[in-house]
Amino acid sequence: MTSKLSGGGDMRLKDPLLGSRRRTPETDGARYQLLVIGSNTADVVQSIGGWLTDRSMAGWDITVACCDDAKLPALRILGVNATSLESTMKMLADEAPVPALAITGDAFAHETDLRIHVTDSVLLGMTEFTLWGDAPLAGIDHDLQRMRYRVSAAARAFKGHALEAVGLNGQTVGADETFRRGGRADRSMDSPRVEPIRLVRNRDRF
Repeated sequence: MTSKLSGGGDMRLKDPLLGSRRRTPETDGARYQLLVIGSNTADVVQSIGGWLTDRSMAGWDITVACCDDAKLPALRILGVNATSLESTMKMLADEAPVPALAITGDAFAHETDLRIHVTDSVLLGMTEFTLWGDAPLAGIDHDLQRMRYRVSAAARAFKGHALEAVGLNGQTVGADETFRRGGRADRSMDSPRVEPIRLVRNRDRF
């Protein structure tokens, strides 16, 4: 997977609505590759679009695979690339674990091969794993921490335009996004914008 964002120097991602975003060359490398698997583009944008944009602006190479046909204009606004779910599943089966993986609960629940790959990666601590939405997580639930991510003002602006691109006009773009995280998680990658959510009596769950 070759990202349109890869490369050194003062690279800029052009957006017809909001101009340029600068990436930092010191963030290049395999450690900063993130693969996202979602049910559909609208859900990806609405659920974690701000987080993806912030990571893209920080220099991450992000690729999104959706179970439906990806809406490319929305993903371009977020600064991420698109690939097919079929090629993604083949890559996960044939290659070494990706450094970071984000998955919707629907995909985790219904894609058996993906669930096995994720469970092994999380238990072995080989992959930073982020999950949003509802999903049964037998075997790894105790290894995941619910997190709150504070989206930057710039990322909220991009997310708002991406929501319009998928037909969700007039949506309020909140300041926070929530997800669960485990595996080889390094909060410093998102600091100081990410913090754990303290659960009370296990009631406040996805």
